[in-house]
Amino acid sequence: MISGPARSLASASKATARAFHASARSEARKFFVGGNWKCNGSVSQVNDLVSMLNQSTLSTETEVVVCPSPVYTQGVVEKLRSDISVGAQDCWVQGNGAFTGETSADMLADMGVGWAVIGHSERRGKGEANEEVAKKAKYALDKGLKVMACCGEPLE
Repeated sequence: MISGPARSLASASKATARAFHASARSEARKFFVGGNWKCNGSVSQVNDLVSMLNQSTLSTETEVVVCPSPVYTQGVVEKLRSDISVGAQDCWVQGNGAFTGETSADMLADMGVGWAVIGHSERRGKGEANEEVAKKAKYALDKGLKVMACCGEPLE
């Protein structure tokens, strides 16, 4: 009989092997550039940056995602050209409801946001644990968002 810790290790090894196997057969990936605007900007600055991005020449071999501050997300979605994706800086662990200050993946998908940053070190520094990060990532993926999961990123 396998003990609890050994069983967990065996399960983790199988999961790692599955993940490696799945990634080994995946299609060629595009180069990825993501910009997290953090808690920065003004309406004028955001409009200038969106204008600059809209006028830029980008390689079709590069996927570009911008993650504006939450108060500017809708405006960026509406004004930014379609080959540049918009992401949210976080999302809630479940759907809509009485969760003051949170934004659900349902809401993000509804406004055309395609990505979410989950588990950023600054959120973890406020006490966000791996279990909550996992719930957020799962819910976002279930709702059709792509996830930039931050794992082990130090704050400094």
